[in-house]
Amino acid sequence: MISSEDALSLINKWNQESTKLRCMSVGPGMQVVFVGTIDKVVPGEVFGLRTMDKESSFILFINHLTFLEYGDARMVPDDPELQELARQYEGFLTMVTSTGNMITLGEIKL
Repeated sequence: MISSEDALSLINKWNQESTKLRCMSVGPGMQVVFVGTIDKVVPGEVFGLRTMDKESSFILFINHLTFLEYGDARMVPDDPELQELARQYEGFLTMVTSTGNMITLGEIKL
């Protein structure tokens, strides 16, 4: 498990560096996947992601998130397809909302 402080530090780093991220959100009856950057951080309250074309945004309220883990390709199960997918990323931050939706931010390798 990653602490909230460590997760928010990583989010701030990604924001400052304009890191390209793949956001994957899964919940009952829905799945959303897009590539973008973090474009807004209000400490202790909210952070937002904006798509690369700047047309859409995704806002997450910090007090409704539980940060689960940060991992990289070394943590992927012994499955060739999953390992190949994981090699595209520097790492993943996984969290869950208070309503049970899973959100993963994957830092895309350049």
